[in-house]
Amino acid sequence: MEIQTKIQPPTVVPALKQYNQDTAEVRRNDSVGSGVVVDIQSRQEPLGVALSGSLQALVENTTLPAPVAAANQSQPTGPEGVATRLSSVAASIVATEVTASQSADSLPELFDSIRQSIDQGFNEAARVAADVENVPLQQARDLTHQQLDTLENIVGLRNDQT
Repeated sequence: MEIQTKIQPPTVVPALKQYNQDTAEVRRNDSVGSGVVVDIQSRQEPLGVALSGSLQALVENTTLPAPVAAANQSQPTGPEGVATRLSSVAASIVATEVTASQSADSLPELFDSIRQSIDQGFNEAARVAADVENVPLQQARDLTHQQLDTLENIVGLRNDQT
Protein backbone atom coordinates (compact mmCIF):
# COMPACT_ATOMS: atom_id res chain seq x y z
CA MET A 1 0.00 0.00 0.00
CA GLU A 2 1.34 3.37 -0.99
CA ILE A 3 1.06 6.29 1.46
CA GLN A 4 1.01 9.70 -0.12
CA THR A 5 1.58 13.08 1.46
CA LYS A 6 0.67 16.42 -0.07
CA ILE A 7 3.27 19.12 0.38
CA GLN A 8 1.84 22.55 -0.22
CA PRO A 9 4.57 25.13 0.56
CA PRO A 10 5.69 26.60 -2.78
CA THR A 11 9.33 26.65 -1.62
CA VAL A 12 9.42 22.85 -1.75
CA VAL A 13 8.20 22.63 -5.34
CA PRO A 14 11.43 23.84 -7.06
CA ALA A 15 13.54 21.41 -5.07
CA LEU A 16 11.35 18.55 -6.15
CA LYS A 17 11.15 19.33 -9.87
CA GLN A 18 14.42 17.55 -10.66
CA TYR A 19 13.81 15.00 -7.93
CA ASN A 20 10.61 14.13 -9.81
CA GLN A 21 12.75 12.93 -12.72
CA ASP A 22 15.17 10.94 -10.57
CA THR A 23 14.73 7.61 -8.82
CA ALA A 24 13.06 8.86 -5.66
CA GLU A 25 9.57 8.14 -7.03
CA VAL A 26 8.33 11.70 -6.63
CA ARG A 27 5.42 12.36 -8.94
CA ARG A 28 3.76 15.59 -9.97
CA ASN A 29 0.00 15.52 -9.53
CA ASP A 30 -1.35 17.93 -12.15
CA SER A 31 -4.87 17.84 -10.72
CA VAL A 32 -3.69 19.50 -7.50
CA GLY A 33 -2.26 22.63 -9.11
CA SER A 34 1.01 23.56 -7.45
CA GLY A 35 0.82 20.70 -4.95
CA VAL A 36 3.24 17.83 -5.11
CA VAL A 37 2.49 14.25 -4.23
CA VAL A 38 5.49 12.67 -2.58
CA ASP A 39 5.86 8.94 -2.18
CA ILE A 40 6.82 7.94 1.36
CA GLN A 41 10.15 6.66 -0.03
CA SER A 42 11.29 10.27 -0.47
CA ARG A 43 11.32 10.55 3.31
CA GLN A 44 14.07 7.96 3.21
CA GLU A 45 16.02 9.94 0.56
CA PRO A 46 16.31 13.42 2.10
CA LEU A 47 19.90 13.82 0.92
CA GLY A 48 18.67 13.89 -2.67
CA VAL A 49 16.21 16.63 -1.83
CA ALA A 50 18.93 18.57 0.02
CA LEU A 51 21.25 18.34 -2.98
CA SER A 52 18.54 19.31 -5.48
CA GLY A 53 17.22 22.13 -3.32
CA SER A 54 20.66 23.55 -2.63
CA LEU A 55 21.66 23.45 -6.29
CA GLN A 56 18.38 25.08 -7.33
CA ALA A 57 18.94 27.84 -4.77
CA LEU A 58 22.51 28.29 -6.01
CA VAL A 59 21.21 28.74 -9.56
CA GLU A 60 18.74 31.36 -8.33
CA ASN A 61 21.09 33.19 -5.94
CA THR A 62 24.51 33.05 -7.61
CA THR A 63 26.10 32.89 -11.04
CA LEU A 64 25.85 29.08 -11.21
CA PRO A 65 24.49 28.14 -14.64
CA ALA A 66 21.56 25.71 -14.65
CA PRO A 67 23.39 23.09 -16.79
CA VAL A 68 26.14 22.83 -14.15
CA ALA A 69 23.53 22.33 -11.45
CA ALA A 70 21.73 19.69 -13.49
CA ALA A 71 24.98 17.78 -14.03
CA ASN A 72 25.53 17.66 -10.26
CA GLN A 73 22.06 16.42 -9.32
CA SER A 74 22.73 12.71 -9.59
CA GLN A 75 21.72 10.61 -6.60
CA PRO A 76 23.99 11.33 -3.62
CA THR A 77 26.04 8.55 -2.05
CA GLY A 78 25.67 9.62 1.56
CA PRO A 79 26.49 12.73 3.58
CA GLU A 80 30.07 12.85 2.29
CA GLY A 81 28.92 12.65 -1.33
CA VAL A 82 26.43 15.48 -0.90
CA ALA A 83 28.98 17.65 0.94
CA THR A 84 31.62 17.00 -1.71
CA ARG A 85 29.26 17.84 -4.58
CA LEU A 86 28.02 21.03 -2.97
CA SER A 87 31.47 22.25 -1.95
CA SER A 88 32.89 21.54 -5.42
CA VAL A 89 30.04 23.51 -6.99
CA ALA A 90 30.73 26.33 -4.51
CA ALA A 91 34.43 26.25 -5.43
CA SER A 92 33.49 26.54 -9.12
CA ILE A 93 31.29 29.54 -8.40
CA VAL A 94 34.05 31.22 -6.39
CA ALA A 95 36.66 30.51 -9.08
CA THR A 96 34.37 31.94 -11.76
CA GLU A 97 33.76 35.07 -9.69
CA VAL A 98 37.46 35.63 -8.98
CA THR A 99 38.36 35.11 -12.64
CA ALA A 100 35.59 37.39 -13.89
CA SER A 101 36.08 40.23 -11.43
CA GLN A 102 39.85 39.94 -10.79
CA SER A 103 39.00 41.04 -7.24
CA ALA A 104 38.13 39.41 -3.93
CA ASP A 105 35.91 42.32 -2.85
CA SER A 106 32.67 40.52 -3.63
CA LEU A 107 33.69 37.18 -2.12
CA PRO A 108 32.25 37.71 1.40
CA GLU A 109 28.80 38.40 -0.05
CA LEU A 110 29.19 35.49 -2.46
CA PHE A 111 30.02 33.10 0.38
CA ASP A 112 27.02 34.39 2.34
CA SER A 113 24.80 33.72 -0.66
CA ILE A 114 26.29 30.23 -1.12
CA ARG A 115 25.74 29.37 2.55
CA GLN A 116 22.17 30.68 2.49
CA SER A 117 21.42 28.69 -0.67
CA ILE A 118 22.82 25.50 0.81
CA ASP A 119 20.93 26.01 4.07
CA GLN A 120 17.75 26.60 2.06
CA GLY A 121 18.19 23.23 0.36
CA PHE A 122 18.82 21.42 3.64
CA ASN A 123 15.84 23.12 5.30
CA GLU A 124 13.58 22.03 2.44
CA ALA A 125 14.90 18.47 2.75
CA ALA A 126 14.20 18.43 6.48
CA ARG A 127 10.63 19.59 5.82
CA VAL A 128 10.11 16.96 3.12
CA ALA A 129 11.58 14.26 5.35
CA ALA A 130 9.42 15.51 8.22
CA ASP A 131 12.50 15.04 10.39
CA VAL A 132 14.39 18.17 11.41
CA GLU A 133 16.99 16.11 13.29
CA ASN A 134 17.69 13.66 10.46
CA VAL A 135 21.23 12.43 11.21
CA PRO A 136 22.45 12.03 7.59
CA LEU A 137 21.11 15.50 6.75
CA GLN A 138 22.86 17.03 9.76
CA GLN A 139 26.11 15.23 8.87
CA ALA A 140 25.92 16.43 5.26
CA ARG A 141 25.14 20.00 6.35
CA ASP A 142 28.01 20.03 8.86
CA LEU A 143 30.48 18.53 6.36
CA THR A 144 29.41 21.04 3.70
CA HIS A 145 29.92 23.97 6.07
CA GLN A 146 33.32 22.62 7.14
CA GLN A 147 34.37 22.37 3.51
CA LEU A 148 33.10 25.90 2.84
CA ASP A 149 35.14 27.12 5.84
CA THR A 150 38.20 25.47 4.31
CA LEU A 151 37.47 27.10 0.95
CA GLU A 152 37.13 30.50 2.63
CA ASN A 153 40.46 29.88 4.35
CA ILE A 154 42.10 29.01 1.02
CA VAL A 155 40.90 32.22 -0.64
CA GLY A 156 42.00 34.26 2.38
CA LEU A 157 38.64 35.19 3.91
CA ARG A 158 39.18 33.18 7.10
CA ASN A 159 42.15 32.86 9.35
CA ASP A 160 41.38 29.49 10.96
CA GLN A 161 44.33 27.69 12.45
CA THR A 162 42.48 24.36 12.82
